Amino acid sequence: MNHNSCDQCISVKIAQMIEAYSLSADPSEFVEALAELCGNPLHVTDRSYKVLACSNCENVDDEVWRDTAELGYMSSKIITDAIKMHQSTHPKKRGEHVNFIWSGGSTKYCHMVNYLYCDNTLMGYLSMLCVSGP
Repeated sequence: MNHNSCDQCISVKIAQMIEAYSLSADPSEFVEALAELCGNPLHVTDRSYKVLACSNCENVDDEVWRDTAELGYMSSKIITDAIKMHQSTHPKKRGEHVNFIWSGGSTKYCHMVNYLYCDNTLMGYLSMLCVSGP
């Protein structure tokens, strides 16, 4: 799967994600609904990289993704790039999305990391493992 189709999947699904969030008060249910909409596993971390919710990823064959789910924190391999990207990229206007694609030597699939902002304050990250097409 190429990076552009992964990015398009997120872009196309934003309205559906907002609707799914409005129907669910439980973060785990929300993330599971988003994962189902995208057809890819997701996890949400706070700004300290602690996992707040993770979709079912029992059958995911990706070392970095499994480490994040099992340890309860975003992989340090992704954090390094997340910090670098955040230092140089911020949303310029309300509602603007900031993300990056990460893939490293120990990952089988690309990871799309979306920054979650509230009033220009970084709140956390929504990450998707791109294992299937849009």
